[in-house]
Amino acid sequence: MGQMQEGFADQVPISFELHGYELAVPSGHPLLQFHTPGAGGFQPYRERGLTLVMTALERLRRRGVVVDIGANVGDTLAVIARHSSLDVLCVEPSDFFLPYLRRNVDRHFLDRATVADWYITANDDEPARSLFHWGGTAKPVDGPYSERGRVVPVGRLFDDLDDVALVKIDTDGADLAIVEGCLASQSPAFPIMFELEITTNDLNEARRACTRARTFFARMADAGYRQAFVWDDPGRFYGRLDLADEMAITNLLNYLTQLRHRAIWGFDICAIHESDSAMTAELSTVISEDLLVPLDWPDV
Repeated sequence: MGQMQEGFADQVPISFELHGYELAVPSGHPLLQFHTPGAGGFQPYRERGLTLVMTALERLRRRGVVVDIGANVGDTLAVIARHSSLDVLCVEPSDFFLPYLRRNVDRHFLDRATVADWYITANDDEPARSLFHWGGTAKPVDGPYSERGRVVPVGRLFDDLDDVALVKIDTDGADLAIVEGCLASQSPAFPIMFELEITTNDLNEARRACTRARTFFARMADAGYRQAFVWDDPGRFYGRLDLADEMAITNLLNYLTQLRHRAIWGFDICAIHESDSAMTAELSTVISEDLLVPLDWPDV
């Protein structure tokens, strides 16, 4: 097992209700704070974006599988299962979180979820990295591969999947690279949901991260992923963007990197291919039902 934050290994399994399912979670997992009313870290809209994405897919009666890269203990799976009837491939490399994931799948989701003990890389020749366990996640860091599972390039992940309804990525730092690897190897048209994080407070590092993000969004737009729906990390809707609009991307990144007062540390982004106009329209409708001013508010 990889490196760990001090005290991380001392956690014990506890039972916690999440989205209507009784899940086993580590006793220090941030999920307990995020989803407990009255707790200091309570976030009532947490994962609202994923909830609405799954609602839109269900309304469209999409079939196939949701690929959950970075499945952790199965909290994302619980959202997917609560709001859709889709099957889920849960990909998790951490030897610490895997027993929790397997236990939760065995208890609630055996009829629709499969667990894959894989470390996903962006490219065929990319080596797996060590995982540093902290908070509620396992972050790839420099060092030799530390887990027991297989190393699978993202291009090979889809070899045996005939119909992908959604790819959901949350790897604590490798999301953009994995999306780029997917675009390079698959020419996909399915929705892709991922996390954009810029967590540094160093000005120069933040600027480099913003430059990297701008290049990434340009590549997505070139690959046909023009429309993106964005929520901040506590789950509040930020907006719908055209990823080819450089000023819209600049505004997004400037909002994220308010270094004098960090209100948020990341965005959840669902990017939709230009060929999937039905999903763009349905998700716009679902989101509008949540908003004071709907996305299709008429001109006055």
